[in-house]
Formats: sequence, C-alpha cells, structure tokens
Amino acid sequence: MKLELEEIKDEITQISKERDIDESRAFALFFLCRIHDLSEEEAEKIITDGPWNGGLDAFYYDDENRRLYLYQFKYTEDANYALSGIEDLVRAVREMFKDGGMIKIKNEKINFDNVDSIHVILVTLARLKEINGKAKKDFEKEKTKNLKVFFRRKNIDVDCKFEIFDYYKIEEILFGIGGIPEAVFDVSKGFLRAKDDTGNIEIIVALLKGEELAELCEKYGDDLFESNVRRFLGLRRGSVNWNILKTLENVNERNFFVAYNNGIVAVCKSFKIIEDEKKLILERFAIVNGAQTVNVLLKARERNFDFSNVYILAKIVRTQNWEIARNIARAANSQNPTNVRDLRSLDKVHKELEEIFSRFCFTYVYKRGIGLRRKSTIVNMKDLAQAYVAFYLIK
Repeated sequence: MKLELEEIKDEITQISKERDIDESRAFALFFLCRIHDLSEEEAEKIITDGPWNGGLDAFYYDDENRRLYLYQFKYTEDANYALSGIEDLVRAVREMFKDGGMIKIKNEKINFDNVDSIHVILVTLARLKEINGKAKKDFEKEKTKNLKVFFRRKNIDVDCKFEIFDYYKIEEILFGIGGIPEAVFDVSKGFLRAKDDTGNIEIIVALLKGEELAELCEKYGDDLFESNVRRFLGLRRGSVNWNILKTLENVNERNFFVAYNNGIVAVCKSFKIIEDEKKLILERFAIVNGAQTVNVLLKARERNFDFSNVYILAKIVRTQNWEIARNIARAANSQNPTNVRDLRSLDKVHKELEEIFSRFCFTYVYKRGIGLRRKSTIVNMKDLAQAYVAFYLIK
C-alpha cells in the first residue's frame, strides 16, 4: 500500500512532467486545484513569476466574498526551511499595504475598499508538530494577532487570518486522516499489545498518566478529540463530570481513579515503543471516547490538584484506514447516553457544513458541547434537517 506522502509527491511529479514546469510550481498548482478547489486556469493565472514577487508566490481575490488570499509555497519536508516562508509573507504584506488604497499584484489591481478579509497562507509538505515550542494552532493565532495589529496601525479595517497548511493538514483534507501530529506517553506501568489476523489493526492497552493527558488537552484542545462524537459538556453540579472532578479533589479517592473510571478509547495511524525509556510515541493520535474524562483532568490541573499518581486505562487502536477509525468511534460511543444525533455527527458532511456556515458567521451545532462563536447565529442540525425535508424533499 502506497503511503499518503508518496501519493502526493507522485501527483506533483506528474503535474511537473505534463506541464514542463519545476516541481515547486507544480506543488502550487496541486494545492490550489486539489485543496482550494480552483480550476487549473484560475490557478495558473494567480501564481506569480520571478524574483520580483516580494515574497508572494500566489494570490487570489474572491470577489464574491470580498476575500483576498496571499500564498507562500515551500515544497520541502524540512521544517526549518518551510518556516522561512513566514518571513517572506511578512515582507510581502508590509510591502503591499505600506500605502493602502490600490493593491497591485502581477498585472491585476485590487481596490482595497473592496476587501473585507485577508487570508495569509503558508503551504508546505513539512511535518510541523510544533513551531517555536507551540502547537501549530497557537502559533497561527499569534501570527493572526500580529496581522491585526499591523492593519490597525495602518487604519485599515479588515478581518484577517494567518494559516499554515503543512503535511498533516493536507493529509487530513485529502485522505480524511485526523488526530494530533504526535503524542508521547510514559508506559512504565506496562502495556499489552495485540494484532488482528488481517493486519488492519493493532491494539495497545496501557495505563497512561493523567498528567500527560491533561497536558495534551491543554495544548491541543478540541483537536485531540477530532473523532469524538461529543465535546466537553461542562461541570454542572451533580453531573458525571462534576463527580469525576470531586474524585480527583479527594486525596483518599483519587488513587482509586483508574478503578472507578471507564478509561479512554483512542486511535492512531502508527506508533513506536522505546523499550529502554518506557515511552510510547503515537502518530496521528485522537481520543474517540473519553473527552469528558480528559477535559476534567485538565480542569483538575488548572485547579492545581496533585494527581501525579492518577492513571487512566487506555485502549489505543492503530489503523491506517481512517474509515475503520470512524467505525471504532461509533462503536465506542454506542452506549445508551449517546443519542442518534451524536453518532451521526461523525459523518463527513457535518464538518463540511460547519466550514460553510462559519464563512457567513453561523455556528452549526451538530454535536453536543459545541459553543456559540462570538457574533454568530446558531444553526441546529435538527432544524437544518427539518428545513431540508420541508423545502427540498417534499414537493
């Protein structure tokens, strides 16, 4: 079975040969057509040429949504070289907007009064697990904040976003593979390991440190639970989550936590075990059942509870097939408290609808625990389904 990275690089090489262009330009065409869904003609038109581009490799003005996209492509697997593209983008943005008014890119002029939002995007095949010691999403937030400060100082009223499409994000979009890039756990308490006869899955059962799970939850937030049908449901007094927290708070009870708690179920794409260090390293790790437990552990950490001796029983399933991973998520969440809506929330269409609605300041609520975004309106899955049936299916 060919690996995802090999498939991507083979496609880029094919584009390069068919069009007689270098692979860096072919990478830009690949991304613009496959990921941002532009036509080949549009993609060719917006790619800049030569050293005069000021650090910009491509631009795209979406006149319908009044949104300007600025791209820098780094066709490399080297993280350090890939991140050098950020400085190129910073330089390009400063140069473009130093005077305001009319923006000229290549041979196209764009009136800045017609731009409501700007997306500054770095694209690479490097695996960016962390950037300057931060999770990628936190680094993106920091750069987005810097962009907003820059435009505010220029008295430019525009929404903006800095975004990185690294290998992990491209892989997720093309192949549906989710989860955080990497998780490392201490397995000094021991573990069990078993393969199925087909080789499609391998299972590890281990006791994981509650502290390490809480740290991952703090660092990655909801990304850690990408395949979980429910987000964190809060700490309402008397609820299950409240009782979990009270157990962690009680000095005498917390050592029995592993016996009281059902544990977690997780999936990963691959793993390796470092025997002499008693470390388990997981690639593309996602918790599919146990979001409530892990979020409560984070709350306990924030309240400075000492739970250094708290362990969680974990069943981790390694699979290269993300459809199997989604089936594991459904099976792990098929207890009575999980309703049909929760289970259907794993369908790919809901992620697509969430993205579409977010563009128009709507929050699409398709699973429990999704919070209302600032200045947005809620669209419930049930209401949307009823409207679809009433206005589209019924004739």
